[in-house]
Amino acid sequence: MIRFLAASLAPLLLTAAAGAQSVANPLYSAWVRFETGATSRYTGVSRTLGVETTIETTMKLIEKAGDRVVIEVSRKVTSGDDTVEESPRKEEIRAMIAQEAAMVPAGEEPATAGGKEYPCRVYQQQRKEGDLLLLSRFWLSDEVPGGIVKIDSKVEGPIAINTLLELKSFSR
Repeated sequence: MIRFLAASLAPLLLTAAAGAQSVANPLYSAWVRFETGATSRYTGVSRTLGVETTIETTMKLIEKAGDRVVIEVSRKVTSGDDTVEESPRKEEIRAMIAQEAAMVPAGEEPATAGGKEYPCRVYQQQRKEGDLLLLSRFWLSDEVPGGIVKIDSKVEGPIAINTLLELKSFSR
């Protein structure tokens, strides 16, 4: 189940290499405006086959370059009595990404997280991986390092997964 959770949260990073048809990556723009050390923390719940899993994720900006940023991602996943703390890993977010990997703008609307309302740009993404279809909706705010205020992801196919991840706190 952890493998499917990772697949459902992969769009957080959008690390696809720039190709012949590339577009600006809003997640790059959301990180590059902050200083290294900026951190965002998230909590969320994922439901698969009636099993509820709690996810805690921390993203920290550790490097900035002209065409990319590097963040350190650490995650703790709890399901029942089992907790897995993943080793921190580095993820590269490029300024330009392949058009087929891009999030599609879907308007603007506020999102509430941690008791605060943020003005957000909303994006959607749809990807197919084998017989799984990943549908994600992102709420991004300029006030938050990395931009992400909320993500609502669904995986459809032989195994259905619903994941909601929300901003818990951040530091600049």
